[in-house]
Amino acid sequence: MNIIDMPRQSGKTTLLVEKVEKNKKAVLITFCHRDKSRILELHPKLKGRVFSMGEVIQGGWSGRERFEDAYIDELDLCLESLIRLNIKEATRTGEDLK
Repeated sequence: MNIIDMPRQSGKTTLLVEKVEKNKKAVLITFCHRDKSRILELHPKLKGRVFSMGEVIQGGWSGRERFEDAYIDELDLCLESLIRLNIKEATRTGEDLK
């Protein structure tokens, strides 16, 4: 997993959208339905491949078994919505350490 760490309004979402457009086996997960709607308004070809965290949590994203990869926009907000606590710190094993 690669973490893209950039300031707000610097093109992170656009970068993820471009990656999902190229990877037909991928989905894009957004923090909220409003973000999902905004992305689909600008990129209608991604219909059926963009899901909000609410849909993921409720299991309402049909056909997910046909996907292999996920790109998550605003990971920190998505995780906080999942566990419903403020995340202070986290760890992960780097790609070169697996």
